[in-house]
Amino acid sequence: MENEYDEDDESLQTFRDGYAREVAQFTAELEAAQAKVKQIRRDATDTKNEHAQLVRQSGRLDAERTAHEKRLEDVSTRIKNLAEQNGIDGFAGGSLEYEQMKDFQTRIQTLIDTNKTELSRHKQRALQNDGALERQIAQLRQDLHSLHQDIRRARDTLQT
Repeated sequence: MENEYDEDDESLQTFRDGYAREVAQFTAELEAAQAKVKQIRRDATDTKNEHAQLVRQSGRLDAERTAHEKRLEDVSTRIKNLAEQNGIDGFAGGSLEYEQMKDFQTRIQTLIDTNKTELSRHKQRALQNDGALERQIAQLRQDLHSLHQDIRRARDTLQT
């Protein structure tokens, strides 16, 4: 059998060794690329999971924001009603801002404190008046008792 190649065995062996190195290098590069693809897929899955979590969190935060806005609107309405009922000016109109709510709270607390103080004074006066009335009643009972005794003595004197 005749050799169809012009290269000798050593050249072919060198070529084969070079080819084997290239295959090994390409195999290593392929494995590295496959590992990189796996990592990218894991990262993509993690990113999708994080995105889904952020979407859920965003939905929860939107619900909390909506509930908070509803509570603020309810508070605003109650403040307006209380202000109108108690003759407190400056709280009519649209939605109240946070500072207006705090101002109302301060003003209503001042009104409550004033009313408590006034109520305490009225209670004190009522107690004093009750004490004076009790003393007057006791004096009147004593006077009535004395009057009854005087009437008995006078009857006794008239009958004798």
